[in-house]
Amino acid sequence: MGKEKMKETYEKGKRKVHEFKVGDNVWLAAKDINIHQASRKLGSRQLGPFEVLKRIGDLDYHLKLPPAIKVHNVFHVNRLSLWKGNKVNRQRVPPPEAVEVEGERQHLVEEVLDSQVYRKKLQYLVK
Repeated sequence: MGKEKMKETYEKGKRKVHEFKVGDNVWLAAKDINIHQASRKLGSRQLGPFEVLKRIGDLDYHLKLPPAIKVHNVFHVNRLSLWKGNKVNRQRVPPPEAVEVEGERQHLVEEVLDSQVYRKKLQYLVK
């Protein structure tokens, strides 16, 4: 009886490991992943969503990453969280992918919609 009670108490305090299915979309924690952002402090804390391709063992998952992210594509479950879809109050739109031109990362611009001068610098609203 005492051992069962101790086991129950231990299991109740233990963190539950989330299990993902193949085909699920997940967020990836951006910590320790070097990506080009204007500011690390103001940058995204999560990347994605990415599709789960395969489960490896009990705690690791193989993700479908874009070629721009040059890291190994197997991650531990504690670096992942389930993507619940775009909802109006917590919608996250990923930044547009940069294109490398002559060794520099640049974004493609369809058209300039508007411009303004802010703190003596010209800013553009682009599409």
